Amino acid sequence: MLKIDNIYKSFSKDSHPLQGASLHIKKGEVVALMGPSGSGKSTLLNCITAIEDFDKGNVTLNGEDIDYSNKKRVCLLRKNEIGIIFQQFLLLEHLTVFEQLFFTSNKSKQSIVNCLKQLNLDNEIDKKIEYCSGGQQQRVAIARALVKKPKLLLADEPTANLDASLAIKSLQLMIQIAKENETAVLIVTHDTRITPLCDRIVYMSDGVIKDDI
Repeated sequence: MLKIDNIYKSFSKDSHPLQGASLHIKKGEVVALMGPSGSGKSTLLNCITAIEDFDKGNVTLNGEDIDYSNKKRVCLLRKNEIGIIFQQFLLLEHLTVFEQLFFTSNKSKQSIVNCLKQLNLDNEIDKKIEYCSGGQQQRVAIARALVKKPKLLLADEPTANLDASLAIKSLQLMIQIAKENETAVLIVTHDTRITPLCDRIVYMSDGVIKDDI
């Protein structure tokens, strides 16, 4: 589903966060990407989604080589085929739980309601985000990424700002739904409690993925 081949990224002559990173993830597979701070993990996610450009390499999604110079196509991929869960969630506080998904997807009202029910948010549909707990906000961010039934789901430190036990329960639901949809999942994390939920763990250091177990 996702093939990353020899991605290089430099910010300056002294900063080279990616130095030939390669990773392949199959349909429905859940992979944890671990490594020390500064090893290039978040930069790799940003390059996959074209939040940042990269200098050299190739990314293939579902058999399609992504042409990053085609900004319109990349935007459509992010909108329709790639789900992203940001570390800070990036939800709009003045919108309700339902509106977070309605205004960022092309899905029907019923599809949105069904997705929220899967994540145990059916009693919070009309609640504004500013009144939701941290755990509820995490599940809304997960729902926003999953409602489109993406081919690829990327999560950047999804438990970093939450109570661990609560966050893990939400991730279990996320992974269950992703596998039902045969979505490939890549989770950047330092949290070793996430790894038992994953099919595979890869380790990154100095801009290269060095170990794969």
